[in-house]
Amino acid sequence: MRLFATPPEPHSTRPVAPHRETIAQRLMRCATPADSRIRSLLESWFVRLPEPARSDIRSRFWERDARLALAAFWELYLHEVFRRHGYQLMLHPATGQSGARPDFLVIRANEAFYVEALVHAPSTEAWRAQRRLYPILDVLHELQHPTITIRLVQAEQGNGTPPLRELREALRSWIVTLAAPPPAPQRFVWQRGGWTLEFEVTPASETDDRPALTLATADETRVHRAIAAKVQAKARRFRSLRHPLVLALSLAQPVDFRSLADLLIELLPRLPDPVSAVLAASGLTPWTIGQTPIVLCSAPGRQHRVPASLRTLLEQAGAVPCAPGVWVLETPWRLFGLPADWPDGSSAEATSRCGTECPGTGAVLPFLGAMNAHSRTTRIVASVGSLAPLKRMPAAIPARRNSTTSGRTASPGATTGIPGG
Repeated sequence: MRLFATPPEPHSTRPVAPHRETIAQRLMRCATPADSRIRSLLESWFVRLPEPARSDIRSRFWERDARLALAAFWELYLHEVFRRHGYQLMLHPATGQSGARPDFLVIRANEAFYVEALVHAPSTEAWRAQRRLYPILDVLHELQHPTITIRLVQAEQGNGTPPLRELREALRSWIVTLAAPPPAPQRFVWQRGGWTLEFEVTPASETDDRPALTLATADETRVHRAIAAKVQAKARRFRSLRHPLVLALSLAQPVDFRSLADLLIELLPRLPDPVSAVLAASGLTPWTIGQTPIVLCSAPGRQHRVPASLRTLLEQAGAVPCAPGVWVLETPWRLFGLPADWPDGSSAEATSRCGTECPGTGAVLPFLGAMNAHSRTTRIVASVGSLAPLKRMPAAIPARRNSTTSGRTASPGATTGIPGG
């Protein structure tokens, strides 16, 4: 069994508009050389999974719901990190207790610890709100032009579906009035049936731009509360374990790591004793493997301490302490032996030609548009044309403030999460 050889469902191979593509469909299509490298990497990770785990990971990775696909990818990522660094892994090990089993028992030398993966993502409501925009994005896809790019930059949703024929004609009439290509971005607002849509036309880019969904600003306190509730609910499933438990948290949308570290440091003392640390990644997708920073947070005085080998693993890859009990790895490509510019740069191309086992990235997947909890407005940037990941540079992580109160969140995401992992 291979990850990309034959999709689980025949319809997954049918051509679809770029904004409707799933993560797996995009990589199956290999729209860019970087996509091909990422696909080869994930395939190499997949074949190293134990046979019993492959069917479940593959099935979820091909899901239309990107939240389920990212949960499967996160488990695949974690398995490869530990496997590559000499750990033995046991999937869903028995703990001697009834109820839930952790995702992994990780063993090396005389040290063992459990790892439980979880994903925090925008809510089902936000996911459905994004999908309501698909008919509008279909119209933009029909109107794509070789010299211009048409984007939907903001949408206030009304009831039902807007009259698409009227929208198509209105956009066509507007576009013919513009110089081709326009010397500067041009905006157009269209209103019908409670819908307010704002579009922008710019000169076509030479790059293959993937539509990126930019989240509406949400209340920071509410976002932190949702993350905390997600972590606490997961931790309560494991009240008594013989080994330390590391919660591996992946946030679907990028957030400021200073604020995230503050939140986790405040939260850890309230978690059950088996939890020794939280390993966190924010905005991680197949396109950002090499760029997404990894944060390890632990709390002193707990019954189970953070596994020393886990801290050493991250430090050997370049992690540095940024506060007591907090380590930040801003060079994650080293975890997998990748060049820093993988998969887009010349080093990545040379690595691929040499056939070196390589993992990594440089981009942001257009995940889920999120609505403000008190608004029907969705801020998005969705361009027509083919999908290529947008480059995402790792944010600098300065030393944590003395205060343990929450800081500011750059792109907080939705207010509630979904079960993951």
